[in-house]
Amino acid sequence: MTIADVEKLLHKYDSCLDSIENISIEKGSVTPLCKLSDITYSYDKIIATIFEREEECPKSVDALSVKNGFVNFIEFKDAYMHNTTTKRDVRMKISESLHSFERILLGNNFMVTHGINSRFILVYSKQKNNDYIQKHRQKEPRILNDTLLSFSTLSTQKEFVHDKYDKLWRYVTEAISMNEEDFAKNKSLYL
Repeated sequence: MTIADVEKLLHKYDSCLDSIENISIEKGSVTPLCKLSDITYSYDKIIATIFEREEECPKSVDALSVKNGFVNFIEFKDAYMHNTTTKRDVRMKISESLHSFERILLGNNFMVTHGINSRFILVYSKQKNNDYIQKHRQKEPRILNDTLLSFSTLSTQKEFVHDKYDKLWRYVTEAISMNEEDFAKNKSLYL
């Protein structure tokens, strides 16, 4: 199993390709977090397709892409990130997304076993989180969501990622977060 094999497997779900603008609309909202026309896989749609006959689907991140040697799991959160419910939701989405991806899409092949790099990207609302970020940057370089990097082997210091649990978990190769403006500027790295 290689990254090229992952790309081939995803072509089975080309009907789930959509724009980032559509993918980044939160449930119950009409406003996209990222107004980008770039196309990638809606992982929510892939999971809904796979589990269409089931009563309940696993949680999933919003988007999936393969770029620069990484399988990217992308979650768009147009919400205030520093609350327990939002953090728990993000943890569940990444955990169940990875589980579904490896168990179902890859047929019980684990990315780490095959040397496939994976990256979790949290794209958050700059407006809804700016005050909190500025307040904590003045005190210390501590990052808001110290749970996200628990899924990573690499410390990438960004707003909602912290290396507190770096040694405990090895689910993804890299976990990063950025606001929607930074994501738009750096989209060529991930889409």
